This record gives sequence, structure tokens and C-alpha cells, in this order.
Amino acid sequence: MYDLTEVQQLLGVRIRERRRQLGLTQAALASGSGLSRPSIANLEAGRQNLGLRQLLSLANALDVEVAALFA
Repeated sequence: MYDLTEVQQLLGVRIRERRRQLGLTQAALASGSGLSRPSIANLEAGRQNLGLRQLLSLANALDVEVAALFA
């Protein structure tokens, strides 16, 4: 069974890793994904949940498949 907190933390780590691989700031990722910079910070810290539309926008901005954010 999945634990929401663990999944959010894993997702946050993956987002931060990919953002850094691309050399993006949180502000740049926010701009590219349509999310706010505080939302990016909260996601990376595992404190915020994503809706499907937001998840797709974020994956597109990070140039990865959605599944890669959970792998």
C-alpha cells in the first residue's frame, strides 16, 4: 500500500533532481510549468499534492515522462 506522505516526498526529490539536472531555478521551473515558485518549493519539500493537470504541466516543463517522476 502507498503512503501519501512517502509518495509526496519521493516526488519532491525527483522534481528537485530533474530541475537541477536542467540547471533551472525554482522560479524558472515555475514559469515554465505555470505553477508558482512557492508551489515548486512546497512540492520539492513534499508538502504539497499535485492535481493531474499540474503534474502534466510540471512533467512537460521538466521534459520527462510522468512515470519518470515516480520511478
